Amino acid sequence: MIKQTIIILSLLFSINSFAGNPVTGVMYVSGSVTDHNTNESLPGVEVRVQGTDIVTYTDFNGNYFLPELTAGTYTLEFRYPSYSESKVVAKGEQRDNELNVQLLPR
Repeated sequence: MIKQTIIILSLLFSINSFAGNPVTGVMYVSGSVTDHNTNESLPGVEVRVQGTDIVTYTDFNGNYFLPELTAGTYTLEFRYPSYSESKVVAKGEQRDNELNVQLLPR
């Protein structure tokens, strides 16, 4: 009986540690990328955290998400064929950061 209680408590504590408890010192950056002139979503835009190997791409609706960056300040680079590159600074002043970007066609 004691062995079963210990196993159950262990499982509850391990599940609780993964079930949405906020991680301190971590930030998330998300947003959308659109065409500056038409406001249309741009799928497949490369979103790179400057100076790192962290890269993601916008989805079909032009949305991107960079999960679990160590809290701090980052320069994000947005690259897309036939558009001018854009750089935006993301600061870890809050846990969730939303940065929407409009790219200019060349």
